[in-house]
Amino acid sequence: MLKIPEEGKLIDAGKFYNEVYRTYTIAKDRFIGVDQADLPDFVRFGEAVTGIIGELAYDFAPADAEPVVHGKWVAREYEDGARPYVLFHCSECDCPNARQRVYCPECGAKMDRE
Repeated sequence: MLKIPEEGKLIDAGKFYNEVYRTYTIAKDRFIGVDQADLPDFVRFGEAVTGIIGELAYDFAPADAEPVVHGKWVAREYEDGARPYVLFHCSECDCPNARQRVYCPECGAKMDRE
């Protein structure tokens, strides 16, 4: 069954093209010495589609994105008079938060849970 990636998934076009070309080369090498007229239609079609898919990787405009910055929440204890409390600080920008969020609201770092 064909798996279609979710919309907006970012990929490295160069790595994608290299993998498609590698797969195409493996498939083509299996048929060395076989007369093209003797190959089933679906094999010739598959080779053509594989080549086209590799070329398509370069036809799309690059995504306007930056690498994901990963961080983690660092708990720090404070005292307000007689009541102790905890604030969570982003390991990337030191922004304090009362609760652990998935992303830092200040710098946008994705928080890894460990």
